[in-house]
Amino acid sequence: GVELTLNLEPVKARNFTWDINVNWALNRNKVLSLYNNQPSFIVASYQNAMQLVAEKGKSLGILRGSDYEYVNKNGQLDSVGQGKPLADANGYPVLSSNKTSDIGNINPDWFGGMNNTFHYKSWALNFLIDMKQGGQVYSLDQDYGASGGLTTHTGGYNKNGVGVRAPISAGGGYLFPGVTADGKPNAVLIDASDIDGSASVGGVTRLKYPWSSLHYEAQRTYVYSASYIKLREVNLTWSMPASILKGISFCKGIDLSLTGRNLWLIHKSLPDADPEQGIPISSTYGANGSQGFQSGAYPIFRTYGFNVKVKF
Repeated sequence: GVELTLNLEPVKARNFTWDINVNWALNRNKVLSLYNNQPSFIVASYQNAMQLVAEKGKSLGILRGSDYEYVNKNGQLDSVGQGKPLADANGYPVLSSNKTSDIGNINPDWFGGMNNTFHYKSWALNFLIDMKQGGQVYSLDQDYGASGGLTTHTGGYNKNGVGVRAPISAGGGYLFPGVTADGKPNAVLIDASDIDGSASVGGVTRLKYPWSSLHYEAQRTYVYSASYIKLREVNLTWSMPASILKGISFCKGIDLSLTGRNLWLIHKSLPDADPEQGIPISSTYGANGSQGFQSGAYPIFRTYGFNVKVKF
């Protein structure tokens, strides 16, 4: 692990100063061995058959679930997540024969923060920007939401300008974003007109609903970057001037502050939820198993406060 801290004072004037504190850190880990020389160990088994795994020779915290078959840039089949997902002749995605594949890693590339403080006479404004880059999270909310037609990609219009849930006969249908075995973009629309219906497609009975890992998508579809940038905290403080405190002999100073936390989620990749809102650490998965899996996330709370600090 590496952690670096930088303290700066870019501006220092008679009545105004600007202080910056920057913190940056990263950690790299590798599983060297496991009990009884076993090759891998399941740290947590989540709902929907997702797993958090420790495997010898890899970093601790591999996400395992269902994945697609892939066609690489040379037009060759590749099942390790390189290239583009393979679609069959009827436009449906081809899932990997491995029931559990490595589809994510919970470890961030790096994380850090920048704390700025501006002092002007008896006023001080402080704000903290917090960030994390890299690492992945699987969203059960998005996966299950897709199974009910609640996510963004289960709606909208197709290349015909018709709603994706309209029947194929009416110009509707959903286009799976993949390529055919020859490496060409998939152009065959899937019938997504009836969540409870089915039809014979190429001699195979297919559900008329393609979305979510409960149907024809892989869990890989619902693995997102856990990166974020946040305005974590803001404080505005007024320190009472000595002239006001003259009549209070026992008091050396009084600071009045307005505070706020989690005020702005500036950037994220995970839809409809905060990447930090996974599952409670107090859950049955335990502290080690509460990472990389997002389920039942509540909206983030902004908190506001007023502080009084008295110095004696």
